[in-house]
Amino acid sequence: MTTPLPTQAASEQPQQVFSGKPAPRTTPWQTPAAPGAEAEERALATGSAPPWPAPPTEVSCVVRGKSNPFPRPCEDATATVSSKDGSPLVRFPTEKIDVVWGLTARPEATWVHARSGGMTATGYTPIAQHSFRLANEVMILEDHVWLLKNAPLQIKTSRADGVRVKVLSDLGGVDAIPARVACTDLAFELAEPEPPVDEAASAMAAPRLMYPAQKTLTLRTAAAGSVIAVLQVDSPEVPMSLELTVAAETRNWLNVRFKTAQARFDVWVDRKEVTEEALGIGGIGFAGCGGTVDRMGQSSSEIAHTIPVRSGKSPHTADLDSLWIAEGTLVRQGAVVDGFVEIYPLATLIYPVEENSFWVPLAELR
Repeated sequence: MTTPLPTQAASEQPQQVFSGKPAPRTTPWQTPAAPGAEAEERALATGSAPPWPAPPTEVSCVVRGKSNPFPRPCEDATATVSSKDGSPLVRFPTEKIDVVWGLTARPEATWVHARSGGMTATGYTPIAQHSFRLANEVMILEDHVWLLKNAPLQIKTSRADGVRVKVLSDLGGVDAIPARVACTDLAFELAEPEPPVDEAASAMAAPRLMYPAQKTLTLRTAAAGSVIAVLQVDSPEVPMSLELTVAAETRNWLNVRFKTAQARFDVWVDRKEVTEEALGIGGIGFAGCGGTVDRMGQSSSEIAHTIPVRSGKSPHTADLDSLWIAEGTLVRQGAVVDGFVEIYPLATLIYPVEENSFWVPLAELR
């Protein structure tokens, strides 16, 4: 969903931070657990957590959600958040996390604010590897092409006149149709599905069906009209034959209506490109992915007050206005250096970039 955010003082805007270069490292993060997850809710209820920040002025569209609605390959399901100067700050998986995206004309530097398990992080990240959903059906070519509710989308760019998007996981050629949607049409979580159609109440005479006669199908705005797209009807993402309902016809052209995985069409096709016999199309499977999380055995402590967190190889770095941890958040302790302690929050999905750690004053643990 899209959410207006409150205004904010300049001091609360994302500030420059410092951290080390990424390098492989194993960290002993605890699997998110209920006791720690309650910390953020308590902090928000009592007002001890920082408020939702206002996005920078270059943001033209704000989208908030709690999950990646259409995960890409495993390695792409994590967002790395950096400061404005490009220094890596933290990372988080885009599943099951409360996140606000601030879309701009520069998708490679999208503003983002995430909060999870008592921690909040604010910064910038590339948007291209992440996908969004449509909150409702949207017409992208008048009277001819509509993107379906919950269609997965890649953000191309966002300006005052709308957000340019690319549809994902559909027949080849659908993604080539220029698509611009309103900010209010975007979501970062699945919308409620449409209620089932009462087939008995809507019973009509059986429609005349046609099917693609070859591996491509050229869509036009009218009989012998302008080309909208050339669909690759043997695309593996669509595991069934494409059924074309004939609405009107001339000697050489058919007006057909049909749906693909993510869109619906009302277009004209050449009679030579269709047939009354279905063209079989194979499907494709998607492998699942998983991972492991290391655990620590020592007892946990609580954060005494809502405070900024340092992120680096050592605590000798600046406090971060863009990274906070809420009062009451449960953490495990690591190394102690010069009065600071390395912490591993139990219930957060926000992690430091490889080689770095989170640090807070030892006196802030209870």
